[in-house]
Amino acid sequence: MIELRVNSRCRLRLIFLCIAIVILDQLLRHHVDIDLRAYHQTTTTRLRPILELPYGEQEDLSKGRSCIYNSTSVGWLLPRYNPWTCQECKAGVCQPLKRRGRCTPFRRKEVDGARTPRVHTEWNPFTTQKSHTLTMHHDGHSEYARKNAPHCSGTLSLPCFNLTRCLPQDGQPIKIFPYGKTIEALLTTVMDKLQQTGNKEMMFEKVDSEEEACLLIVGDGSFESPSALTANSHWNGGQNHYIFESSHLFGSHGDRPFNTNVNFGMAAVSPFCVDDAYVREGYDTPLPLWPKWKPPPTALNNNNSSSNEKRRLLLSFKGNIMNWEQRSWQHRWIASEYWNLDNENDEIYVDTKCSGRYHDFASDTTIPYTELIPYTELLLNSTFMFCPGGGGVGSFRFAEALRAGAIPVVTSDFVPPFHPEIDWNDCLIRVSETRVVDIPNIVRNIKSGIIRRRQKQCAKLYRTVFGALDSSKDDIFLNFLSVALQIWSIRIKNALRKQLDISEKVLYSWNESDHYL
Repeated sequence: MIELRVNSRCRLRLIFLCIAIVILDQLLRHHVDIDLRAYHQTTTTRLRPILELPYGEQEDLSKGRSCIYNSTSVGWLLPRYNPWTCQECKAGVCQPLKRRGRCTPFRRKEVDGARTPRVHTEWNPFTTQKSHTLTMHHDGHSEYARKNAPHCSGTLSLPCFNLTRCLPQDGQPIKIFPYGKTIEALLTTVMDKLQQTGNKEMMFEKVDSEEEACLLIVGDGSFESPSALTANSHWNGGQNHYIFESSHLFGSHGDRPFNTNVNFGMAAVSPFCVDDAYVREGYDTPLPLWPKWKPPPTALNNNNSSSNEKRRLLLSFKGNIMNWEQRSWQHRWIASEYWNLDNENDEIYVDTKCSGRYHDFASDTTIPYTELIPYTELLLNSTFMFCPGGGGVGSFRFAEALRAGAIPVVTSDFVPPFHPEIDWNDCLIRVSETRVVDIPNIVRNIKSGIIRRRQKQCAKLYRTVFGALDSSKDDIFLNFLSVALQIWSIRIKNALRKQLDISEKVLYSWNESDHYL
């Protein structure tokens, strides 16, 4: 009897405590003056503004629509609690936005979150002395920083890259050493095709030993494991090494190898969908995920994929929403919940599938796609297509939108393929997380002439990066390798010219008309 009374009292106290916490949270949400600027994501790479958007990179949340994530929420006590505060402001008056209610809200991981500084190590190029600097990151993975890896950059300087291994190279082929027969065969194919272009500045020569090479290339099948790679006698901490398409070594997750326990050291990598907090600008060569969708023969025959005619839909998004902890799933959720607010002309189409697996604090029964518009029809009839990430900051949708002739809309932390050598500023539309909710209004205000110019540039960049519209996955990866090699040629030759003080000669740069197979 006494035990029963104690249990009853404990339950009552717990209930009252939960009620008090909820009330306190609501008071904090509605009565504390929030510094909105603190929520604006800080990027670490110098990506210049893609377009003069209505609100610009410095978000003025006193007008338009915006959503702020409340990381201090006690939503774990309430499974259907919405951690987002979304509003629309007009003439100084702000009103909360009413969500659609299709997918249940869920939380995201905020440990070591977007506004938490992390430490990485910068090395003096010539003395190897270390100086600690602070930078910002987005998804909370700090393994790269914890390994005290040097801050490698596009200057190709010590300790990351030893240019003396490349002398003399000006006007001569760059000497490369491939690890393994698979990458060697791919390199042979690419080098033969580059030679056929007649561009002598893009010539490479394979050598038989690591000591002779300027650039040592790791590819699929080169090593059985990361430990086998780092145990190689010529690894030297990754100096002068380039790991092409690293998923075979580090796994397929979007931001690997940066969030793995493997120290890839000073080697340059080609990660899929890495965000701007991790990519070493001018040193790594970020890759896109390849397009899974293939255009039908009728679209290829009619050249529909590159048509600049006005399309039926202004903006679209179709995708799965997993209630996982990665940040990008929330961007999909916002589009699903709030883009239906003003769609009088049926120019905006959103179709989502609500799913839940692990980290499943608020799972509903899976809600399937409506399939009102088939995916192929959606791609070929969309002017703009939202391309949020999933497990990383990118998705297959980015390449598929380009392949279909649509203009991709990406979040501000997304680093486009082969940045910075390939300039995407006249193609992509970039928005911050805060303004994902306002993408319909943003693209609606873009003039038709600008849209047509961006469609043309997007089609040109697709051919540069991916190849022909009907290319197979193998051909696309071959084109990736070709572009990567040409970029390395540009980087090495420019670094040599600067080091040798050849100031009277113009530095090499990327010319899209000359550099695709």
